[in-house]
Amino acid sequence: MSRTCWIKGCWRALAAVVAVATLLPSPASALDLNKRFTVGFRLGDYLPADEEKGGFRFFGTGALGAPGEHAIEIAEVPVPTLSFGYGVAKLGKKVQLSLELEVSRFTAEVGDETAYHDPDASVRVPLPITGFRRTTTGDEEFVNLPLGDITMTPILVNALFHWSKDGGRADFYCGVGAGVVLADFKLSDAYIDFASDTDGTDDVSVDEAFATSVKLGSNVSLSRNNGWMLYFEAEFFTTAFFSSEAQVTWPGVDYFAGTQNVDADGDNVDDTFGIPADYRLVDSGNVRMDGAIAGIGVKYRFGGKKVAASSTAATEPEAPSEPAKP
Repeated sequence: MSRTCWIKGCWRALAAVVAVATLLPSPASALDLNKRFTVGFRLGDYLPADEEKGGFRFFGTGALGAPGEHAIEIAEVPVPTLSFGYGVAKLGKKVQLSLELEVSRFTAEVGDETAYHDPDASVRVPLPITGFRRTTTGDEEFVNLPLGDITMTPILVNALFHWSKDGGRADFYCGVGAGVVLADFKLSDAYIDFASDTDGTDDVSVDEAFATSVKLGSNVSLSRNNGWMLYFEAEFFTTAFFSSEAQVTWPGVDYFAGTQNVDADGDNVDDTFGIPADYRLVDSGNVRMDGAIAGIGVKYRFGGKKVAASSTAATEPEAPSEPAKP
């Protein structure tokens, strides 16, 4: 299933649930968040927003072995998220404002990179078998290598505006946020073996970055007697507002991983030694950590004033007192 179809399916399901829940009878305070705390857990899907193309990636092999461009991107993976919210104020009868702290953490593969490998280095070194010309000899190949795994921890503070129907059990909300995306990277064994890191610099580096976010979703109250809610939401976060630099970068490699001996005069005896061989090449590139997360979760609301008991007491008529006996 494509990402577009997946997202459309999620939001169609959300629209159906909200439409049904809005028609169910419930107290007017079913989704009252004012001066109340919420804690939630969401399981979503990370969809990367950036990719790297060009260079030898155009000649990489596809899934069925056919030529086709390989775009490097952060893989689509499931994402767990914890959130903590507080209802700040009511803005009229139908609008509420809440602040939310959310923390996600997930690990995803970055790849695949397309590397160029020439075991006898004939494209860079003149050899006797080529008439001392730089040319292909048939041993050249394109190799697909995962760069490694990135671990990302987005920490965001969001301001959310909630709209709900009087007496309804569902609301719609949207808002913006800001925070930081912490990141760490672990190179794959395949890339380490191919690149050999002969220059002493990091083959792949990753930087932490400040981020902004946009979020929209819906809460659906599961019961009129407690604070459990089901919620659906989608958000997009980007680091472009604070920096134009990508966070995951690699300088590429361009080196000879060995040497060879050759017979330069054709007498079947090697007479030229130490000619560079095993040529390896990887283009440089970079990708941003930007992406979207869409998912479903459960949330619990607690705190606030206990209005139910006081309301009942206020409406209950007092029992008439008996007249005093003479």
